[in-house]
Amino acid sequence: MFETFHFQMKLSAVLLASAAGCLVCFAQQIQQGAGRENQSLDRIVARLGQDSAYSRAEARIEAKYPQEFAKIAAKIADAEKQMNALAEKIAVELPKTAEQTDREARFFLRENKAAIDKLLEAAKTDSAKAYRDFQSLAREKGIQIRRQMANGSGANGMTGARGNRGIRNNTSGATAVSTEPRKEFVNRDIWPDNNGAHINAHGGWILKVDDTFYWYGEYRPVNGMEDKAVKVYTSNDLYNWTDAGLAFRQNAEYAPGISRNSLLERPKVVYNEKTKKYVLWYHFEPGGGYNSASTATAVSDSPLGPFRIVRTGRPNVKTWPLNAEPELKAYIDGTNKTVPNRFRRMIENFNNGQESRDMTIFKDDDGKAYLVHSSENNMTMHITELTDDYQDFTGRWWYVFKDKQYEAPVIFKKDGKYYFFGSGCTGWNPNAAKSAVADQLTGPWKELGNPAVDEDGNITYSGQSAFSYTLPDGTIIAVFDIWRPQGLHDSRYLWLKVEWENGRPVVHNSARWSYPADALKK
Repeated sequence: MFETFHFQMKLSAVLLASAAGCLVCFAQQIQQGAGRENQSLDRIVARLGQDSAYSRAEARIEAKYPQEFAKIAAKIADAEKQMNALAEKIAVELPKTAEQTDREARFFLRENKAAIDKLLEAAKTDSAKAYRDFQSLAREKGIQIRRQMANGSGANGMTGARGNRGIRNNTSGATAVSTEPRKEFVNRDIWPDNNGAHINAHGGWILKVDDTFYWYGEYRPVNGMEDKAVKVYTSNDLYNWTDAGLAFRQNAEYAPGISRNSLLERPKVVYNEKTKKYVLWYHFEPGGGYNSASTATAVSDSPLGPFRIVRTGRPNVKTWPLNAEPELKAYIDGTNKTVPNRFRRMIENFNNGQESRDMTIFKDDDGKAYLVHSSENNMTMHITELTDDYQDFTGRWWYVFKDKQYEAPVIFKKDGKYYFFGSGCTGWNPNAAKSAVADQLTGPWKELGNPAVDEDGNITYSGQSAFSYTLPDGTIIAVFDIWRPQGLHDSRYLWLKVEWENGRPVVHNSARWSYPADALKK
């Protein structure tokens, strides 16, 4: 039932770039793996496209979970069959240029590599948890297939069908990305801007100015870029976005001495009514890596930029938190010279400032703004008050979620209470989200558990929290990045409505949804 599918290909050759095809390949290779029991496990990590890349570990998985594997394989096979039939029908209707063909082929290779790496990791660990991860991957791919079939295109946006002679494609062999106006949020899909290019604004932020929405985010180009940048898109409905260019470029022109290996992550932009300036904050690593754990601030007269750096550095230099616990207070007061282990990292950073990695900005109803950031080697969240112009720190700060190891903070407010979404620290890999509530931003916070309550909530539907946005009618949207580390430019998005169950905020795994027609009215 499953034919051989080679992953190694020339970019100019157009393959059926579908998630279904990818998983069908997995199934076929795993089935073949049973006959290669004596091959070395080292060959599992062989190059993509080699028939020997899968061996006895995959066979063990299939043997250990035959029923589950059979169900997944059957569903994938059926979906691929339907998709191929559909692709046959529309193949001639979706011509594309050679340039687009090559671009989509690159996307396909990167996406499949990430998926294969995940399966190989599951095979190497050979555990029930690892196999559940594979099942989650299969379910996610199945959702993509169903959605794309409903849109009238092959999975992953590429069209084509397998005939008796192997792979067949449309006349140009390329992906069709619809640029028809959207009337709803479509999660996990390629989200085309006005030019048909996938929106490239990750770890980002939404700011509304008059009737225009501005979506800022990390710009992750296909071929890499020496200068790190913040991309901005504009919209009047949140569904359809226009590429407005780079709002900020972190290079020698704006910040002399910054290394080409520097990092720019999680950009947030707030407007300051007093100065009439737009203020950009982001996690800043001037020399690459994550050892500096610093921040940078840039300002502009326009929401479109260009933003210019006005300061860099860590927050809270030579200042102590305002909510110090007794053991820390005793050390600060000098009554106990022994360094409390729980606060060792904080104390070590007293002179040079506290660490700041994943971060967000929260602007309260009274106009006060705060930096909320992972600190103490990502073990604790700090909340740091900003100056009235939002460009520096006042020296007033608090720590929350001590020793919880949270990152990717998001703060929103409803009915006078503050709510927190965040994630655990597992690198690019998704994990169970976190949520909490407080009467004051500075705490104390009461934890509420994982807000992702549907199937695959244990990995937050493959996403990580990025920011939230509250519509004029009170609808709160929580935005998550679905990271694709093998091709960050192709990372996808989850825009989910925050709902309320038993007094706590939750998000459901919605493939498509839309806000009420009058939600944007003031």
